Amino acid sequence: VTTNEEGNEVAILQEIEEIAIAKIGETEYTTLADAVEAATENSEETTIIEIIADFEISKAVEIPENKNVTIDLVGHEVRTYAKGGITNKGTLTITDSTEEGTGKIISNIGIGISNEGNFILTNGIIESNDYGVYNYNEGNVIVEGGTVKGNTYGIENINNTNMTISGGTIQGNEYGIFNNVSNNTSILTVTGGTIVTTRTDTYGIYNQYGTINIEGGEIEGIYSNRATINVSGGII
Repeated sequence: VTTNEEGNEVAILQEIEEIAIAKIGETEYTTLADAVEAATENSEETTIIEIIADFEISKAVEIPENKNVTIDLVGHEVRTYAKGGITNKGTLTITDSTEEGTGKIISNIGIGISNEGNFILTNGIIESNDYGVYNYNEGNVIVEGGTVKGNTYGIENINNTNMTISGGTIQGNEYGIFNNVSNNTSILTVTGGTIVTTRTDTYGIYNQYGTINIEGGEIEGIYSNRATINVSGGII
Protein backbone atom coordinates (compact mmCIF):
# COMPACT_ATOMS: atom_id res chain seq x y z
CA VAL A 1 0.00 0.00 0.00
CA THR A 2 1.26 3.48 -0.90
CA THR A 3 -0.16 7.03 -1.04
CA ASN A 4 -0.84 8.88 -4.30
CA GLU A 5 -0.50 12.61 -4.97
CA GLU A 6 -4.04 13.22 -3.67
CA GLY A 7 -3.19 11.60 -0.36
CA ASN A 8 -5.25 8.48 -1.02
CA GLU A 9 -3.95 5.04 -0.21
CA VAL A 10 -3.38 2.88 -3.26
CA ALA A 11 -2.70 -0.87 -3.28
CA ILE A 12 0.11 -1.99 -5.54
CA LEU A 13 0.16 -5.60 -6.71
CA GLN A 14 3.61 -7.15 -6.85
CA GLU A 15 4.48 -10.46 -8.44
CA ILE A 16 5.78 -12.93 -5.89
CA GLU A 17 8.87 -14.73 -7.10
CA GLU A 18 8.59 -18.51 -6.88
CA ILE A 19 11.56 -20.17 -5.23
CA ALA A 20 12.97 -23.45 -6.48
CA ILE A 21 12.77 -26.20 -3.88
CA ALA A 22 13.91 -29.26 -5.83
CA LYS A 23 15.97 -30.23 -8.84
CA ILE A 24 16.55 -33.12 -11.21
CA GLY A 25 20.07 -32.80 -12.52
CA GLU A 26 20.44 -29.07 -13.21
CA THR A 27 16.72 -28.44 -13.85
CA GLU A 28 14.99 -26.76 -10.91
CA TYR A 29 11.34 -26.97 -9.85
CA THR A 30 9.21 -24.83 -7.57
CA THR A 31 7.03 -27.71 -6.33
CA LEU A 32 7.64 -31.34 -5.52
CA ALA A 33 4.65 -32.30 -7.67
CA ASP A 34 6.28 -30.65 -10.71
CA ALA A 35 9.50 -32.56 -10.08
CA VAL A 36 7.63 -35.88 -9.80
CA GLU A 37 5.73 -35.11 -12.99
CA ALA A 38 9.06 -34.57 -14.79
CA ALA A 39 10.46 -37.92 -13.62
CA THR A 40 11.06 -40.56 -16.27
CA GLU A 41 8.20 -42.97 -16.88
CA ASN A 42 8.44 -46.77 -17.08
CA SER A 43 12.12 -46.89 -16.14
CA GLU A 44 13.92 -49.37 -13.89
CA GLU A 45 16.48 -46.63 -13.20
CA THR A 46 15.35 -44.21 -10.53
CA THR A 47 14.95 -40.47 -11.11
CA ILE A 48 16.74 -38.61 -8.31
CA ILE A 49 14.96 -35.50 -7.02
CA GLU A 50 17.25 -33.43 -4.80
CA ILE A 51 15.60 -31.14 -2.27
CA ILE A 52 17.39 -27.78 -2.28
CA ALA A 53 15.31 -25.78 0.24
CA ASP A 54 12.96 -26.26 3.17
CA PHE A 55 9.31 -26.06 2.08
CA GLU A 56 5.70 -26.95 2.87
CA ILE A 57 3.22 -29.05 0.90
CA SER A 58 -0.48 -28.14 1.04
CA LYS A 59 -1.63 -30.12 -2.02
CA ALA A 60 -1.36 -33.87 -2.43
CA VAL A 61 1.73 -35.30 -4.15
CA GLU A 62 1.39 -38.73 -5.76
CA ILE A 63 4.06 -40.95 -7.27
CA PRO A 64 2.15 -42.90 -9.96
CA GLU A 65 2.53 -46.59 -10.76
CA ASN A 66 4.76 -45.96 -13.77
CA LYS A 67 7.44 -43.94 -11.97
CA ASN A 68 10.55 -44.81 -9.95
CA VAL A 69 11.59 -41.82 -7.85
CA THR A 70 14.25 -41.16 -5.22
CA ILE A 71 13.79 -38.09 -3.03
CA ASP A 72 17.10 -36.99 -1.51
CA LEU A 73 16.30 -34.66 1.39
CA VAL A 74 19.89 -33.31 1.51
CA GLY A 75 19.39 -32.17 5.11
CA HIS A 76 16.22 -30.16 4.38
CA GLU A 77 12.82 -30.18 6.05
CA VAL A 78 9.58 -30.91 4.20
CA ARG A 79 6.33 -30.24 6.07
CA THR A 80 2.92 -31.49 4.96
CA TYR A 81 -0.38 -29.95 6.08
CA ALA A 82 -4.00 -29.51 4.92
CA LYS A 83 -4.32 -31.98 2.00
CA GLY A 84 -0.60 -32.10 1.32
CA GLY A 85 0.07 -35.79 1.84
CA ILE A 86 2.65 -37.86 -0.06
CA THR A 87 1.21 -41.05 -1.59
CA ASN A 88 3.26 -43.65 -3.40
CA LYS A 89 1.77 -46.02 -5.98
CA GLY A 90 5.02 -46.63 -7.87
CA THR A 91 8.52 -46.98 -6.44
CA LEU A 92 9.64 -44.33 -3.97
CA THR A 93 12.94 -44.16 -2.11
CA ILE A 94 13.51 -41.58 0.63
CA THR A 95 17.13 -40.87 1.54
CA ASP A 96 19.45 -38.15 2.81
CA SER A 97 22.89 -37.94 1.26
CA THR A 98 24.29 -35.70 4.01
CA GLU A 99 26.58 -37.24 6.60
CA GLU A 100 24.24 -36.20 9.44
CA GLY A 101 21.11 -37.61 7.76
CA THR A 102 18.90 -35.04 9.48
CA GLY A 103 16.60 -34.26 6.55
CA LYS A 104 12.95 -34.67 7.58
CA ILE A 105 9.48 -35.20 6.25
CA ILE A 106 7.16 -33.92 8.98
CA SER A 107 3.45 -34.61 8.63
CA ASN A 108 0.73 -32.63 10.38
CA ILE A 109 -2.07 -34.50 8.59
CA GLY A 110 -1.86 -37.91 10.24
CA ILE A 111 0.31 -39.86 7.79
CA GLY A 112 3.91 -39.23 6.77
CA ILE A 113 3.95 -41.53 3.72
CA SER A 114 0.96 -43.47 2.35
CA ASN A 115 2.23 -46.47 0.41
CA GLU A 116 0.54 -48.94 -1.90
CA GLY A 117 3.58 -49.46 -4.13
CA ASN A 118 7.22 -50.10 -3.24
CA PHE A 119 8.59 -47.77 -0.58
CA ILE A 120 12.23 -47.80 0.60
CA LEU A 121 13.76 -45.71 3.38
CA THR A 122 17.57 -45.67 3.43
CA ASN A 123 18.27 -42.48 5.42
CA GLY A 124 16.54 -39.40 6.76
CA ILE A 125 13.62 -38.97 9.16
CA ILE A 126 9.86 -39.36 8.72
CA GLU A 127 7.73 -37.94 11.53
CA SER A 128 3.95 -37.79 11.87
CA ASN A 129 1.33 -36.75 14.38
CA ASP A 130 -0.30 -40.17 13.85
CA TYR A 131 1.29 -42.80 11.52
CA GLY A 132 4.80 -42.39 10.16
CA VAL A 133 4.15 -44.78 7.26
CA TYR A 134 0.77 -46.27 6.31
CA ASN A 135 1.27 -49.38 4.16
CA TYR A 136 -1.79 -50.87 2.46
CA ASN A 137 -3.32 -52.35 -0.70
CA GLU A 138 -0.50 -54.86 -1.42
CA GLY A 139 2.20 -52.31 -0.64
CA ASN A 140 5.78 -53.30 0.11
CA VAL A 141 7.94 -51.41 2.62
CA ILE A 142 11.71 -51.78 3.08
CA VAL A 143 13.50 -49.89 5.85
CA GLU A 144 17.29 -50.06 5.52
CA GLY A 145 18.16 -47.00 7.61
CA GLY A 146 16.87 -43.68 8.86
CA THR A 147 14.09 -43.12 11.38
CA VAL A 148 10.30 -43.43 11.29
CA LYS A 149 8.33 -41.85 14.14
CA GLY A 150 4.59 -41.70 14.73
CA ASN A 151 2.59 -40.34 17.65
CA THR A 152 0.43 -43.47 17.35
CA TYR A 153 2.33 -46.03 15.24
CA GLY A 154 5.67 -45.77 13.52
CA ILE A 155 4.35 -47.97 10.70
CA GLU A 156 0.89 -49.44 10.22
CA ASN A 157 0.70 -52.44 7.93
CA ILE A 158 -2.77 -53.26 6.54
CA ASN A 159 -3.93 -56.50 4.88
CA ASN A 160 -2.05 -57.92 1.85
CA THR A 161 1.23 -56.14 2.50
CA ASN A 162 4.84 -57.06 3.12
CA MET A 163 7.56 -55.33 5.07
CA THR A 164 11.30 -55.89 5.61
CA ILE A 165 13.27 -54.08 8.31
CA SER A 166 17.05 -54.39 8.01
CA GLY A 167 18.18 -51.18 9.71
CA GLY A 168 17.16 -47.82 11.10
CA THR A 169 14.77 -47.01 13.95
CA ILE A 170 10.99 -47.33 14.02
CA GLN A 171 9.25 -45.67 16.93
CA GLY A 172 5.63 -45.20 17.96
CA ASN A 173 3.95 -43.95 21.10
CA GLU A 174 1.62 -46.97 21.08
CA TYR A 175 3.46 -49.47 18.85
CA GLY A 176 6.55 -49.22 16.72
CA ILE A 177 4.83 -51.41 14.12
CA PHE A 178 1.12 -52.22 14.10
CA ASN A 179 0.89 -55.24 11.80
CA ASN A 180 -2.89 -55.06 11.39
CA VAL A 181 -3.42 -57.73 8.74
CA SER A 182 -6.55 -59.83 8.30
CA ASN A 183 -5.06 -62.83 6.53
CA ASN A 184 -2.02 -65.09 6.59
CA THR A 185 -0.39 -63.94 3.35
CA SER A 186 1.33 -60.83 4.76
CA ILE A 187 4.96 -61.23 5.86
CA LEU A 188 6.97 -59.00 8.19
CA THR A 189 10.70 -59.78 8.24
CA VAL A 190 13.13 -58.15 10.67
CA THR A 191 16.85 -58.71 10.08
CA GLY A 192 18.19 -55.57 11.79
CA GLY A 193 17.31 -52.14 13.12
CA THR A 194 15.46 -51.08 16.26
CA ILE A 195 11.68 -51.18 16.81
CA VAL A 196 10.52 -49.37 19.94
CA THR A 197 7.60 -47.76 21.74
CA THR A 198 7.82 -44.71 23.97
CA ARG A 199 5.40 -46.25 26.47
CA THR A 200 6.13 -48.95 29.05
CA ASP A 201 2.76 -50.74 28.71
CA THR A 202 2.83 -51.50 24.98
CA TYR A 203 5.03 -53.32 22.45
CA GLY A 204 7.54 -52.70 19.71
CA ILE A 205 5.39 -54.87 17.41
CA TYR A 206 1.67 -55.58 17.72
CA ASN A 207 0.69 -58.30 15.27
CA GLN A 208 -2.63 -59.72 14.06
CA TYR A 209 -2.51 -62.70 11.67
CA GLY A 210 0.22 -62.96 9.03
CA THR A 211 3.77 -64.20 9.52
CA ILE A 212 6.64 -62.55 11.37
CA ASN A 213 10.23 -63.66 10.78
CA ILE A 214 12.69 -62.29 13.34
CA GLU A 215 16.27 -62.87 12.21
CA GLY A 216 18.00 -59.89 13.84
CA GLY A 217 17.51 -56.41 15.24
CA GLU A 218 16.23 -55.18 18.62
CA ILE A 219 12.52 -55.16 19.42
CA GLU A 220 10.86 -53.89 22.59
CA GLY A 221 8.48 -56.81 22.88
CA ILE A 222 5.99 -58.49 20.54
CA TYR A 223 2.29 -59.07 21.05
CA SER A 224 0.86 -61.56 18.58
CA ASN A 225 -2.71 -62.64 17.93
CA ARG A 226 -3.36 -65.62 15.62
CA ALA A 227 -0.08 -65.27 13.75
CA THR A 228 2.98 -67.32 12.95
CA ILE A 229 6.23 -66.11 14.54
CA ASN A 230 9.60 -67.53 13.57
CA VAL A 231 12.55 -66.36 15.67
CA SER A 232 16.11 -67.23 14.66
CA GLY A 233 18.00 -64.17 15.95
CA GLY A 234 17.72 -60.66 17.28
CA ILE A 235 16.97 -59.30 20.76
CA ILE A 236 13.37 -59.12 22.02
